[in-house]
Amino acid sequence: MNDVPRPPILKPPTGSGFARGAAIFSLLAPVVAILIYILLFTYIRSHLGTQGPTLGFLAFGVLLFLPLSLILAGVAFGIVALVLAKQSEHKGVFGMGVTGICVNCLFLALSIFPALFAVLLGPAFVSVWRQLGNP
Repeated sequence: MNDVPRPPILKPPTGSGFARGAAIFSLLAPVVAILIYILLFTYIRSHLGTQGPTLGFLAFGVLLFLPLSLILAGVAFGIVALVLAKQSEHKGVFGMGVTGICVNCLFLALSIFPALFAVLLGPAFVSVWRQLGNP
């Protein structure tokens, strides 16, 4: 018959673009969280004395939970991107997922550890500060 070998049949990618979207979200989540931090800090700084203590409590709640929830969602979507990239063998998605998880965990540590130290060590520093004669 014919001695020409058939070309190999290439299998089309089976997954949707959700893995790539999840990886991109995990990369962009810390950037958006930093922008929210910057905007809220400038707003609080400009309106600190004008609207009383309720603005401080409201801003603290938003400042604490909105960017932290974005960073936690970035970690979750990075894990989803890793799982989907391994299953469907997408090119480049695995690296973006790993990078997104690493960056989000770094920002999570930078956000949580200073607040934790302030809560745990704050009263001790205040008492030392007052003993030194400062108001």
